[in-house]
Amino acid sequence: MAEFDPAGTVVKIGSTAIGNVKNFRVSPGTRSDRDRTNITHTGYRRVATGMRSQGACTFQMIADPADAGQILLNAAFEANTEVTFTIDYPGSTPTQVFVGRVAKHDFAADIDADMMIDVQLNVVSWTTTWPVE
Repeated sequence: MAEFDPAGTVVKIGSTAIGNVKNFRVSPGTRSDRDRTNITHTGYRRVATGMRSQGACTFQMIADPADAGQILLNAAFEANTEVTFTIDYPGSTPTQVFVGRVAKHDFAADIDADMMIDVQLNVVSWTTTWPVE
C-alpha cells in the first residue's frame, strides 16, 4: 500500500459522516487456529487453520451526543442491524465500502480528557475490493 496522509479521512454510516473520529484501523480478517492435539501426540501441539473472518474496522471518537453520525452508530448498535459503512480516504486513495454490524460501543472517561467511545465494526461483506492498493 502506498503511503498516504490520513488527515481528511471520513468514516460514514450510510451517507452520514461520523464526527470526531480520532483514529481508525481496518483489518481484512483473521483466522483462528483449531487445536488438533490429542493424547498420542508428543512434543508440539497440532493445529489446523480455522475459518477466516471478514474483518473489522475499529476506531476511537470523541463523544458528541448531538453528532448525527454518532446517533446513527448508537442506534445501529442497539438494534443489532447490518449497515453500510464507508471510509473515504483523502486524495486518490480508493474508498472502502462494507456492510457490517456495530459489535462494540464502549464509553471511556478520564480526568482532564474528553469522553471517548471505542467502536468495533464487524464486517459482514466487502462491497469494494480489499485491500486498498
